[in-house]
Amino acid sequence: MKKQLLVSLLAVCIAASLFAGCTNQQKPEPAPDSSAPPVSSSGAPSSSVEGTVDGESSSETPVSSVPPASQPAESSPGQVLPVETDDKGFDAKFRNNPIDKAYIKDNNNAISNRDMVEVSDKYAEIWKKEVSSAYEKLLEKVSADRCETLKTEQKAWSDGTESALREIEEEAAAVGGTMAQVDASSRVMDYYRSRAAKLYEELYAVDPDYAYDFSENS
Repeated sequence: MKKQLLVSLLAVCIAASLFAGCTNQQKPEPAPDSSAPPVSSSGAPSSSVEGTVDGESSSETPVSSVPPASQPAESSPGQVLPVETDDKGFDAKFRNNPIDKAYIKDNNNAISNRDMVEVSDKYAEIWKKEVSSAYEKLLEKVSADRCETLKTEQKAWSDGTESALREIEEEAAAVGGTMAQVDASSRVMDYYRSRAAKLYEELYAVDPDYAYDFSENS
């Protein structure tokens, strides 16, 4: 009898210990909710990182691929050939001659090709008169021997003028285009201007205070 009671008590103890062990087991953690927002590896929400990048790019000023338009020049002076000699004093005086200044002023006001041709033709005639004026003044200043040589040189230049002007016209016609006559008229003006400069250079050597025949008021 005692043996049966001991066995019964032992069985009860074993059952009780087994029941306690089952209740102490940890329950598995629930799976994470798939609807929760993901967390970045840096600890900040990914949306905040994207917002920072967008903010930085939007603050930058876009660079245009089209260069800015250049500002118009205040003037577009007509071209005059530079005159350079061994006498720097003459070069400076001729560079400031009133004829070139008036020519540039008139050429700036020229709008059409016809206007530019008329301006060049006008100053070709002015320089032609300067050739005669410089020549006459020089004859009065140089020696008799130089005077005779000068007359020979001037005659040779005068005799070659018709041929020189014809060559200018032919070359311009061969090139053609809307600017052909403009170029031809400009070169004719330069032809007379160049001869006047040569004569005035020699006159300057004997009369540095020479005056041009041209006057804007004439």
